Amino acid sequence: MAPLQHNFIFCLYKLCGFCLAVLLMAVYGCKTSGELPAYLSINSMQVLAQSNQGSASHNIKNVWVFINSQPLGVYELPASVPVLEEGAVQVLLRAGIANNGISETRSIYPFYAADTFSVQLAPMQAINRNSLLRYNSGTAFAFITDFEVGNNFDDTNPNQNLLDITGNPALVFEGSRSATLTISQANPAFEIGTIDYYTLPGNKVPVYLELNYQCDQPFQVAVKGVNAGGNGVILPVLYVNTKNTWNKIYIDLTETVSALGAEGLNQFQILFKSQLENNGATQASFYWDNIKLLYQN
Repeated sequence: MAPLQHNFIFCLYKLCGFCLAVLLMAVYGCKTSGELPAYLSINSMQVLAQSNQGSASHNIKNVWVFINSQPLGVYELPASVPVLEEGAVQVLLRAGIANNGISETRSIYPFYAADTFSVQLAPMQAINRNSLLRYNSGTAFAFITDFEVGNNFDDTNPNQNLLDITGNPALVFEGSRSATLTISQANPAFEIGTIDYYTLPGNKVPVYLELNYQCDQPFQVAVKGVNAGGNGVILPVLYVNTKNTWNKIYIDLTETVSALGAEGLNQFQILFKSQLENNGATQASFYWDNIKLLYQN
Protein backbone atom coordinates (compact mmCIF):
# COMPACT_ATOMS: atom_id res chain seq x y z
CA MET A 1 0.00 0.00 0.00
CA ALA A 2 1.34 3.44 -0.93
CA PRO A 3 2.30 5.65 2.07
CA LEU A 4 -0.19 8.38 1.16
CA GLN A 5 -2.98 5.86 0.86
CA HIS A 6 -2.02 4.26 4.18
CA ASN A 7 -1.92 7.67 5.90
CA PHE A 8 -5.29 8.60 4.46
CA ILE A 9 -6.88 5.35 5.67
CA PHE A 10 -5.26 5.73 9.11
CA CYS A 11 -6.52 9.32 9.45
CA LEU A 12 -9.99 8.30 8.27
CA TYR A 13 -9.98 5.48 10.82
CA LYS A 14 -9.05 7.89 13.64
CA LEU A 15 -11.70 10.37 12.53
CA CYS A 16 -14.39 7.67 12.49
CA GLY A 17 -13.29 6.48 15.92
CA PHE A 18 -13.47 10.04 17.28
CA CYS A 19 -16.91 10.61 15.79
CA LEU A 20 -18.17 7.34 17.27
CA ALA A 21 -16.82 8.30 20.70
CA VAL A 22 -18.54 11.72 20.52
CA LEU A 23 -21.79 10.10 19.44
CA LEU A 24 -21.69 7.58 22.29
CA MET A 25 -20.96 10.31 24.85
CA ALA A 26 -23.90 12.31 23.53
CA VAL A 27 -26.20 9.30 23.78
CA TYR A 28 -25.13 8.37 27.28
CA GLY A 29 -25.02 12.01 28.34
CA CYS A 30 -28.77 12.08 27.89
CA LYS A 31 -29.17 9.42 30.56
CA THR A 32 -29.64 10.18 34.21
CA SER A 33 -26.34 11.13 35.85
CA GLY A 34 -25.03 8.61 38.35
CA GLU A 35 -26.61 5.64 36.51
CA LEU A 36 -24.60 2.46 37.10
CA PRO A 37 -23.76 0.20 34.15
CA ALA A 38 -23.99 -3.53 33.72
CA TYR A 39 -20.86 -5.20 32.37
CA LEU A 40 -20.64 -7.48 29.38
CA SER A 41 -17.49 -9.59 29.77
CA ILE A 42 -16.46 -11.11 26.44
CA ASN A 43 -13.71 -13.54 27.34
CA SER A 44 -13.00 -15.06 23.94
CA MET A 45 -14.22 -15.55 20.39
CA GLN A 46 -13.58 -18.92 18.76
CA VAL A 47 -14.37 -20.23 15.27
CA LEU A 48 -16.29 -23.43 14.61
CA ALA A 49 -15.45 -24.61 11.08
CA GLN A 50 -17.33 -27.39 9.31
CA SER A 51 -15.36 -30.26 7.81
CA ASN A 52 -15.55 -28.70 4.32
CA GLN A 53 -14.38 -25.26 5.56
CA GLY A 54 -10.82 -26.11 6.54
CA SER A 55 -9.03 -25.06 9.70
CA ALA A 56 -10.73 -23.24 12.57
CA SER A 57 -7.56 -21.23 13.26
CA HIS A 58 -8.23 -17.52 13.63
CA ASN A 59 -6.67 -14.24 14.69
CA ILE A 60 -9.65 -12.32 16.08
CA LYS A 61 -8.21 -9.23 17.75
CA ASN A 62 -11.24 -7.30 18.92
CA VAL A 63 -15.00 -7.35 19.22
CA TRP A 64 -17.50 -4.87 17.77
CA VAL A 65 -20.42 -4.54 20.17
CA PHE A 66 -23.97 -3.53 19.25
CA ILE A 67 -26.80 -3.15 21.78
CA ASN A 68 -30.35 -3.08 20.37
CA SER A 69 -28.83 -2.55 16.90
CA GLN A 70 -26.89 0.53 18.06
CA PRO A 71 -23.05 0.50 17.95
CA LEU A 72 -21.51 0.63 21.40
CA GLY A 73 -17.81 0.46 20.47
CA VAL A 74 -14.82 -1.66 19.49
CA TYR A 75 -12.96 -3.44 22.30
CA GLU A 76 -9.74 -5.44 22.46
CA LEU A 77 -10.21 -9.02 23.63
CA PRO A 78 -10.75 -10.04 26.34
CA ALA A 79 -13.18 -7.18 26.91
CA SER A 80 -15.21 -5.81 29.79
CA VAL A 81 -17.86 -3.59 28.22
CA PRO A 82 -19.98 -1.19 30.34
CA VAL A 83 -23.60 -1.04 29.17
CA LEU A 84 -25.91 1.70 30.43
CA GLU A 85 -29.11 -0.20 29.73
CA GLU A 86 -31.53 -2.04 31.98
CA GLY A 87 -33.97 -4.85 31.30
CA ALA A 88 -34.11 -6.96 28.16
CA VAL A 89 -31.60 -6.06 25.45
CA GLN A 90 -30.47 -7.65 22.19
CA VAL A 91 -26.70 -8.05 21.95
CA LEU A 92 -24.82 -8.48 18.66
CA LEU A 93 -21.09 -9.21 18.64
CA ARG A 94 -18.95 -9.09 15.48
CA ALA A 95 -15.42 -10.42 15.20
CA GLY A 96 -12.78 -7.79 14.46
CA ILE A 97 -9.48 -8.37 12.67
CA ALA A 98 -6.36 -6.45 11.74
CA ASN A 99 -7.14 -6.05 8.05
CA ASN A 100 -4.09 -7.04 5.96
CA GLY A 101 -2.24 -7.61 9.24
CA ILE A 102 -2.16 -3.86 9.99
CA SER A 103 -3.23 -3.16 13.56
CA GLU A 104 -4.40 0.38 12.70
CA THR A 105 -6.92 -0.94 10.15
CA ARG A 106 -9.34 -2.69 12.45
CA SER A 107 -12.41 -3.99 10.66
CA ILE A 108 -15.24 -6.47 11.02
CA TYR A 109 -14.39 -9.72 9.26
CA PRO A 110 -17.29 -10.11 6.82
CA PHE A 111 -17.18 -13.92 6.67
CA TYR A 112 -17.72 -14.69 10.35
CA ALA A 113 -21.38 -14.67 11.37
CA ALA A 114 -22.38 -12.47 14.30
CA ASP A 115 -22.96 -13.82 17.79
CA THR A 116 -26.42 -12.62 18.79
CA PHE A 117 -28.30 -13.21 22.02
CA SER A 118 -30.85 -11.62 24.35
CA VAL A 119 -30.09 -10.88 27.99
CA GLN A 120 -31.62 -9.15 31.01
CA LEU A 121 -29.36 -6.42 32.37
CA ALA A 122 -29.28 -4.87 35.83
CA PRO A 123 -26.89 -2.24 37.29
CA MET A 124 -23.47 -3.66 38.21
CA GLN A 125 -24.42 -7.09 36.88
CA ALA A 126 -21.65 -9.00 35.06
CA ILE A 127 -22.60 -11.09 32.00
CA ASN A 128 -19.92 -13.50 30.80
CA ARG A 129 -19.80 -14.54 27.15
CA ASN A 130 -17.53 -16.89 25.19
CA SER A 131 -18.56 -16.46 21.56
CA LEU A 132 -18.58 -19.37 19.14
CA LEU A 133 -18.59 -18.15 15.54
CA ARG A 134 -19.23 -19.88 12.24
CA TYR A 135 -18.62 -18.83 8.66
CA ASN A 136 -21.78 -17.11 7.46
CA SER A 137 -24.07 -18.90 5.02
CA GLY A 138 -23.04 -16.65 2.13
CA THR A 139 -19.37 -17.63 2.29
CA ALA A 140 -17.99 -19.39 -0.79
CA PHE A 141 -14.55 -21.04 -0.84
CA ALA A 142 -12.71 -20.86 -4.15
CA PHE A 143 -10.14 -23.22 -2.66
CA ILE A 144 -8.90 -24.54 0.68
CA THR A 145 -5.49 -26.13 0.99
CA ASP A 146 -3.95 -27.49 4.18
CA PHE A 147 -1.27 -29.55 2.37
CA GLU A 148 -2.46 -32.75 4.05
CA VAL A 149 -3.60 -34.26 0.75
CA GLY A 150 -2.48 -32.51 -2.41
CA ASN A 151 -1.23 -28.98 -2.99
CA ASN A 152 -2.79 -26.04 -4.85
CA PHE A 153 0.57 -24.23 -5.28
CA ASP A 154 3.69 -24.77 -7.40
CA ASP A 155 6.77 -22.88 -8.57
CA THR A 156 5.83 -20.61 -11.48
CA ASN A 157 9.32 -21.10 -12.95
CA PRO A 158 9.44 -24.64 -14.36
CA ASN A 159 13.22 -24.65 -13.93
CA GLN A 160 12.87 -24.24 -10.17
CA ASN A 161 11.73 -26.82 -7.66
CA LEU A 162 11.89 -24.89 -4.39
CA LEU A 163 8.43 -25.50 -2.94
CA ASP A 164 8.24 -28.55 -0.70
CA ILE A 165 5.79 -30.20 1.70
CA THR A 166 7.19 -31.02 5.12
CA GLY A 167 5.98 -33.50 7.70
CA ASN A 168 8.52 -32.43 10.31
CA PRO A 169 6.42 -31.81 13.46
CA ALA A 170 8.74 -28.93 14.45
CA LEU A 171 7.85 -27.11 11.21
CA VAL A 172 4.14 -27.95 10.87
CA PHE A 173 1.47 -25.55 12.13
CA GLU A 174 -1.30 -28.10 12.60
CA GLY A 175 -2.20 -31.47 11.18
CA SER A 176 0.73 -33.43 9.79
CA ARG A 177 1.96 -31.31 6.86
CA SER A 178 2.75 -27.72 5.88
CA ALA A 179 4.34 -26.10 2.83
CA THR A 180 7.91 -24.86 3.07
CA LEU A 181 10.42 -23.12 0.84
CA THR A 182 14.00 -21.90 1.35
CA ILE A 183 15.92 -19.41 -0.77
CA SER A 184 19.70 -19.09 -0.63
CA GLN A 185 22.58 -17.44 -2.42
CA ALA A 186 22.42 -20.25 -4.98
CA ASN A 187 18.65 -19.72 -5.49
CA PRO A 188 18.03 -16.17 -4.23
CA ALA A 189 14.43 -15.65 -5.39
CA PHE A 190 11.16 -17.52 -5.66
CA GLU A 191 7.69 -17.13 -7.05
CA ILE A 192 4.96 -19.67 -6.39
CA GLY A 193 1.36 -19.51 -7.50
CA THR A 194 -1.87 -21.44 -7.49
CA ILE A 195 -1.84 -24.16 -10.11
CA ASP A 196 -5.38 -23.27 -11.14
CA TYR A 197 -7.04 -19.97 -11.96
CA TYR A 198 -10.28 -19.09 -10.15
CA THR A 199 -13.42 -17.16 -11.00
CA LEU A 200 -14.04 -14.43 -8.41
CA PRO A 201 -16.67 -11.70 -8.15
CA GLY A 202 -15.91 -8.05 -8.86
CA ASN A 203 -17.86 -4.88 -8.11
CA LYS A 204 -16.33 -4.61 -4.61
CA VAL A 205 -17.80 -7.93 -3.44
CA PRO A 206 -15.59 -9.04 -0.49
CA VAL A 207 -12.75 -11.38 -1.45
CA TYR A 208 -10.16 -12.47 1.12
CA LEU A 209 -7.18 -14.75 1.45
CA GLU A 210 -6.67 -16.42 4.83
CA LEU A 211 -3.39 -18.11 5.71
CA ASN A 212 -1.15 -19.22 8.52
CA TYR A 213 2.50 -18.42 7.88
CA GLN A 214 5.98 -18.09 9.35
CA CYS A 215 8.85 -16.43 7.51
CA ASP A 216 12.43 -15.26 7.99
CA GLN A 217 11.87 -12.21 5.78
CA PRO A 218 8.91 -10.49 4.09
CA PHE A 219 7.19 -11.96 1.05
CA GLN A 220 4.86 -10.32 -1.43
CA VAL A 221 1.29 -11.40 -2.17
CA ALA A 222 0.02 -10.56 -5.64
CA VAL A 223 -2.93 -11.42 -7.87
CA LYS A 224 -2.69 -12.23 -11.56
CA GLY A 225 -5.79 -11.74 -13.69
CA VAL A 226 -6.13 -13.20 -17.17
CA ASN A 227 -8.73 -12.79 -19.91
CA ALA A 228 -10.22 -15.31 -22.29
CA GLY A 229 -7.32 -14.79 -24.69
CA GLY A 230 -4.75 -15.69 -22.03
CA ASN A 231 -3.41 -12.16 -21.61
CA GLY A 232 -2.59 -11.36 -18.01
CA VAL A 233 -1.84 -8.53 -15.59
CA ILE A 234 -0.23 -8.89 -12.15
CA LEU A 235 -1.15 -6.49 -9.35
CA PRO A 236 0.78 -6.54 -6.05
CA VAL A 237 -1.39 -6.53 -2.92
CA LEU A 238 1.00 -6.23 0.04
CA TYR A 239 4.16 -7.48 1.71
CA VAL A 240 3.67 -9.88 4.61
CA ASN A 241 6.18 -8.98 7.29
CA THR A 242 8.74 -11.24 8.93
CA LYS A 243 7.27 -13.48 11.62
CA ASN A 244 9.40 -15.90 13.61
CA THR A 245 6.39 -17.77 15.00
CA TRP A 246 3.24 -18.95 13.26
CA ASN A 247 0.72 -16.19 12.61
CA LYS A 248 -2.68 -15.88 10.96
CA ILE A 249 -3.39 -13.08 8.50
CA TYR A 250 -6.52 -11.96 6.64
CA ILE A 251 -5.58 -10.38 3.30
CA ASP A 252 -8.21 -8.19 1.64
CA LEU A 253 -8.20 -8.83 -2.13
CA THR A 254 -11.47 -7.02 -2.81
CA GLU A 255 -10.07 -3.89 -4.45
CA THR A 256 -7.41 -5.80 -6.41
CA VAL A 257 -9.82 -8.35 -7.86
CA SER A 258 -12.36 -5.63 -8.69
CA ALA A 259 -9.70 -3.53 -10.44
CA LEU A 260 -8.56 -6.48 -12.56
CA GLY A 261 -12.14 -7.50 -13.29
CA ALA A 262 -12.94 -3.98 -14.52
CA GLU A 263 -10.25 -4.51 -17.18
CA GLY A 264 -11.94 -7.66 -18.48
CA LEU A 265 -9.67 -10.06 -16.58
CA ASN A 266 -11.96 -12.70 -15.11
CA GLN A 267 -9.72 -15.58 -14.03
CA PHE A 268 -7.39 -15.15 -11.06
CA GLN A 269 -4.20 -16.69 -9.73
CA ILE A 270 -2.69 -16.07 -6.27
CA LEU A 271 1.07 -15.45 -6.20
CA PHE A 272 3.68 -15.39 -3.40
CA LYS A 273 7.21 -14.15 -4.11
CA SER A 274 10.36 -12.85 -2.45
CA GLN A 275 14.08 -12.31 -2.99
CA LEU A 276 16.92 -12.87 -0.54
CA GLU A 277 17.53 -9.63 1.32
CA ASN A 278 20.92 -7.93 1.05
CA ASN A 279 21.49 -7.91 4.80
CA GLY A 280 24.15 -10.57 5.17
CA ALA A 281 21.71 -13.47 5.36
CA THR A 282 22.74 -16.56 3.43
CA GLN A 283 19.26 -18.05 3.33
CA ALA A 284 15.63 -17.43 4.31
CA SER A 285 12.84 -19.93 4.93
CA PHE A 286 9.08 -19.57 4.50
CA TYR A 287 6.26 -21.77 5.80
CA TRP A 288 2.54 -21.78 4.95
CA ASP A 289 -0.54 -23.67 6.08
CA ASN A 290 -4.34 -23.50 5.86
CA ILE A 291 -4.62 -21.20 2.85
CA LYS A 292 -8.20 -20.26 1.96
CA LEU A 293 -9.46 -18.09 -0.89
CA LEU A 294 -13.01 -17.02 -0.05
CA TYR A 295 -15.62 -14.59 -1.26
CA GLN A 296 -19.16 -13.47 -0.52
CA ASN A 297 -21.57 -15.47 -2.64
